[in-house]
Amino acid sequence: MVVLTAVALLSNPLAAQESAQTASLISKDNRVEVGRPGAGWLVASVGQKLNVGDQLRTGEESRATVRMSDGSVLQLDELTTIEIKPPSAAGSNATLNMPKGSAFFFSRGKSREVRIETPAANGAIRGTAFVLKVTSAETAVSMIEGAFGLSNSGGAVTAREGQSANAALGGPPAQNTLSDFGDAAPWYLVLENHLAHPRPLRNAERRQFFSALPDATKRFRMIAPQLAGASTIARTDWALDILRESFKAVGPDCGMRARILRSVTEADPKDADKLLELAIALGPDCAGSFGGGGGGAIPGDERGPPGTNNGTLGFPPGSNGGGGGQGNLVAVCHNGQTIFLTSNAAQAFLKQNPGAKLGACQMTPVGNP
Repeated sequence: MVVLTAVALLSNPLAAQESAQTASLISKDNRVEVGRPGAGWLVASVGQKLNVGDQLRTGEESRATVRMSDGSVLQLDELTTIEIKPPSAAGSNATLNMPKGSAFFFSRGKSREVRIETPAANGAIRGTAFVLKVTSAETAVSMIEGAFGLSNSGGAVTAREGQSANAALGGPPAQNTLSDFGDAAPWYLVLENHLAHPRPLRNAERRQFFSALPDATKRFRMIAPQLAGASTIARTDWALDILRESFKAVGPDCGMRARILRSVTEADPKDADKLLELAIALGPDCAGSFGGGGGGAIPGDERGPPGTNNGTLGFPPGSNGGGGGQGNLVAVCHNGQTIFLTSNAAQAFLKQNPGAKLGACQMTPVGNP
């Protein structure tokens, strides 16, 4: 949302002329057009300047990246339209009108307040990283860094880091905790912004894909589960490698690794057993988090993994481990905690952890003094 930053720079009419020449289209993929008053829609070219009053739109299977002189970046999804509108009054910020589409905004500099207009609600933004999705019926923002105030005639809410806000046409805005899953927001745009040349993530070459994933994960660690899930949705055939590289990027953090595993498994349930086995092989000490022994629900998620009825990563004895097709799970006792693993994973775990035993942990009876 570089254009958002461009809007923020236009805080008064005197600054408009200078700021109007600071936005430029730095990359595009497929069909991107610029609309100017009285000129209609014309094919946009890389390096082209964007002025106040200009519109920019992307076609199907298309992307556009705009950069401001301060380094702020606006990554536009396919079928997205924006318009840079002048300030409504002297001394006020200009407004970004976004009737439809999705975008990722990232600024390395000081956050700036900007205003947006959408069919369902208006927003006041002070943030440096977020994704925005707009339809004719709903507006949704997911915050990575900063804050976003969303309001309409039904009320107002503010989403901060780790939160989302949405408003349906005719309804009051609502605020929620970010979901861990990759399809809950256009998280793929964050990854595409880390490609050498932004394009639909599913079309990226393998080398570029696995360069963008760890780079984006390390930069925005708090959304590692969402990025892993979005990556898997784009390329389910690379699910195991996505899990491996995501684990490397976040390091030995069992809680975060468990959330990543859950998100990847949600995106690729047919490989649930293989993903669990790989997760344990990569981090045996985290097996308790990956299994079911008291792991508990993952905050912010309402969906359990495929094949379960709860919000934990583990599965009860006799289940099929999320439909992976490798048979029932078995119980293993490790450090006083019972975890449930596939047969193959259990064998590997027992070899790597000599103190672990097959079977559920037995409570030691306590006698009366």
